[in-house]
Amino acid sequence: MFAYAAIVQLNDPDPVPWIVMYGTAATCCGLAVAGRLPHRPAIGFGLLTSVLAATLYLSAGDDPRDMAGQHATGLLDREVIRETLGLLVASIWTVILGAWTLRRRPPDP
Repeated sequence: MFAYAAIVQLNDPDPVPWIVMYGTAATCCGLAVAGRLPHRPAIGFGLLTSVLAATLYLSAGDDPRDMAGQHATGLLDREVIRETLGLLVASIWTVILGAWTLRRRPPDP
């Protein structure tokens, strides 16, 4: 899903940061499947993307209700909502992967 999201960003007006973000999330997924995901970078990436989502959400307008769709009428409002949700999905999933990897790690002797 994240690899597909990275590919479709080629049509976006600002594709590079989104391709990097979704590509990193896809890489985390692939490394987790292979059993080679380091937990600290995965959790760090998840926390970073959650901060970016909050920053994007708060910088979109003066009234947070505009983001909730009560007053959102323009394309920009809907794009910011989609971008914020994309960041949150990547954030939550990579933190889950990092925690799962940490839990599966053999105990230190």
